[in-house]
Amino acid sequence: MQITLTTTQKEVLEAQHKKERDRRIRDHIKVILLVNEGWMQIQIAQVLRIPPETPCTQSLKRLLWIIKNLSLRTAVQRVI
Repeated sequence: MQITLTTTQKEVLEAQHKKERDRRIRDHIKVILLVNEGWMQIQIAQVLRIPPETPCTQSLKRLLWIIKNLSLRTAVQRVI
């Protein structure tokens, strides 16, 4: 799956990632940025240290589904 962020959207997400204290929200922002860079689901799970057999992988799949099926703006608002 591929999403396309504008430079401004990417900068806003990166700034939010640096300021955010909640690890879960930081991870969600990280997923959006990595998908934008063309990373695959298995690569994202590895970088987030999520074993493939854990329930967390289902959360990653759900987040990727949200990004794919909703507009990016809505997905970012749901994450943040």
